[in-house]
Amino acid sequence: MRTLYNKRWYRPREVARLGLIKNSTGGDNENSNYAFILSLIQSGKLKAKDYSKTGSTPYYLISETEIERYHREG
Repeated sequence: MRTLYNKRWYRPREVARLGLIKNSTGGDNENSNYAFILSLIQSGKLKAKDYSKTGSTPYYLISETEIERYHREG
């Protein structure tokens, strides 16, 4: 977790490990949650900032408010 702009930001792996967003269709484990979170980001259902320097490999950060929004509207 990082704090930027007075918000807590999480990497997708951290969100999966902490169980903040869980895979609703498969097994409830870190790897399936992680894959589910990445698919949510790529489909636009979960907003994340890409802080990669080169852009070849995305470095996503998800704000705590976005996680809350996802659960509220989910």
